[in-house]
Order: sequence, then structure tokens, then C-alpha cells
Amino acid sequence: MATQTDTSLFCWNSPQQLPQLWKLARLLDILPYQPLVVALCERRGCGRNDFPPEPMLRLVIAGTVLQYPSAASLLRYLQINPTLAQVCGFSPLPRQQRCTVTVHQHDDGTVDVEQVDYGQRITLPDDCALSRFLGGLLEVLDERDHFRA
Repeated sequence: MATQTDTSLFCWNSPQQLPQLWKLARLLDILPYQPLVVALCERRGCGRNDFPPEPMLRLVIAGTVLQYPSAASLLRYLQINPTLAQVCGFSPLPRQQRCTVTVHQHDDGTVDVEQVDYGQRITLPDDCALSRFLGGLLEVLDERDHFRA
């Protein structure tokens, strides 16, 4: 008669059996990166908030932990893996942007109404957004040496 071994979901003796993204999510939950996020928010000020600093920082940490050789390969994997997007804090689904309505009134009293539909907006960062974030991250790390520890 064959014996079946029951392995627990929380088997800490063999962490190689745990899925990579599950390990990443656990690491991101316990990593104390909030002071760095605050410093990044202060640096950004009142700038655009398309990609908030916390999900971007989580993405950089994910790239390091999952050992991606380049930012481009990390972004490609982010595009095809919605679970990674959710672990980092991004919504993997595109969202609908509002349309704008422009009213033009001519001298003869006629009115033209123009409606522009922007379609769907992708909520995942591209290479330009990631490179701008990395530049800002390096500036914050250079200004504040206590983050290096």
C-alpha cells in the first residue's frame, strides 16, 4: 500500500516549494520601506500621480528579488502577468478615461460640439515611467544616506 505525504501550505523547512510570487508578496509585507516611500512622495511634490511611488518601489524590489536581468524584461513580464501587477500594487485591468466635450461658438451664432473619446488607459508603467522613477530613487538615496542601511 502506498503512503501519501501531506505537505503543509506553511512548510518553512523547504521554502523552494513555495511559489515565487507568494514569496515576493510575503517579503514585501515585512520589508520596512515606508520611510523611503514618504521621501519619494516628498520629492515628487505635486507632480503627476499616474504611478504612485509605493507600487513603483515594490516593482523595483520585485525585479531585484526575482532576478530580472534588465528593466525591459521586468516590464515585459509585468505586462503578461497580472498576479505580479497585483502584488506590486498596480491594477492589471485598463480603465476607461472620461471623454471631453468642447463647444465652439461661431460669430454667426452657430455652435459646434466636439466630443473626444480617449478610450482605455493602461494602468501599468512603461519604460519611460520606470526610468524616471529610478532616477528619482537614486537621487533620494544619494541625498539621504540613512536609507542605504
